[in-house]
Amino acid sequence: GGGGPCGLGGGDDFDISRAERAVRAVFDVEAGAWSRTLINVVVQAPFAEGSLRTAHRMKDLTQVGERASFVLKLSKDPDTDPQVYYDDVRMQMVARAYAERFNALGPPKRVDFLAACVLQLLDRPGRPHCGVERYIAGEYVKYNNNWDWADARRNT
Repeated sequence: GGGGPCGLGGGDDFDISRAERAVRAVFDVEAGAWSRTLINVVVQAPFAEGSLRTAHRMKDLTQVGERASFVLKLSKDPDTDPQVYYDDVRMQMVARAYAERFNALGPPKRVDFLAACVLQLLDRPGRPHCGVERYIAGEYVKYNNNWDWADARRNT
C-alpha cells in the first residue's frame, strides 16, 4: 500500500543497482498489532556512528520524493536480539500517540515523536533487523547518550 509512517531528502544519490529486499514492520498503537510489508530499499554506507549503532541514509524504492528518505540504524553487534528493535519502535509509537493526544489539548509548546518502523534486511547474511525513522534535514544536537543526560543547557 501507500506510504509507511516511517523518508531522506536532499539529492537522489542512491545507487538503485544496490537495491535489496526488506520487510517493513509498522506498529499500530490502536490495534496493538504489527503489519508487515515487503519493500525494496537502498542503504548507503554509514554517515554517523555511536557506541552501539551505525546510522545510514536509506531510500524506500516503493515511495517517491521526501517520503522515500529515511535514516536506518543498525546494531554493530550482529547478535543483537531483534526484539530490541520491536520494543524500541513500539515504545516510540506509543509515545507518539500520547504526544498527539497532548497536542490536541492546545499546549503552548507542542511535542512530537518521529514515526518509526523495524526493517529486516532479507538479502544480508543473518537477515539483520534495524530501526528506521524518517530523515529530517538540519543541524542536530544530541542531549543524551546511551546512559545519561549529556548536555547541561536548558532547552525549554
